[in-house]
Amino acid sequence: TAFIALIEQHLAQPPPTMRALVNRREGESLRYSVEEVPTPTVTGEKDLICKIEASPINPSDLGKLGLAARLGGDSVSALEGGGGGVTCKLPADAPLTDDFKYVPCLISLKFSLGRETTHLHARAHSQQCGNEAAAIVVAAGAHAEAQALIGKRVAIKTGQCYAQYAKTTVDEPYFAVLPEGMSAEEGASVYVNPLTAIGFVDTLRAEGHK
Repeated sequence: TAFIALIEQHLAQPPPTMRALVNRREGESLRYSVEEVPTPTVTGEKDLICKIEASPINPSDLGKLGLAARLGGDSVSALEGGGGGVTCKLPADAPLTDDFKYVPCLISLKFSLGRETTHLHARAHSQQCGNEAAAIVVAAGAHAEAQALIGKRVAIKTGQCYAQYAKTTVDEPYFAVLPEGMSAEEGASVYVNPLTAIGFVDTLRAEGHK
């Protein structure tokens, strides 16, 4: 019945906080760990809140995943109290512009440490990881198009998919409703690898290779 459906929808609402894999600045150090962070919320009529089911590790994810190791060198150490995370000192001459030109998050992240040689931005002190995922839409904005997607399995690409929930919109270019019967494991790799392969072929043709 409609009443039961309403109850089920209410029970499926995401909690106020969630676990996510995060690079976070702490003073002049970088912390890499799974953290409890605020769950994204609906703010627009076409917003979608998606519960992550599966997310692959693509080569394009490795810049974020290996950030502490690449910057920290011998200063990398395990976080006190366990939990599986690590921390490192951010070097004064961190060559982020060159080393991380393939990682868009590091262009926007730019921690300001009062040094002109460090290209990390003061307005963002943390960055979640994970380019793409398959997920179930559990909350949506008021627009009919968004509401119709509640309960659907979708493919998303947000750059924040190594988490329990992620936010996207109906109009996001990297958003697709997956076909009935497609598993989360299959749907999790809809974008990065196929588009990479298409890019290879297009480049081959454009440059006249055989």
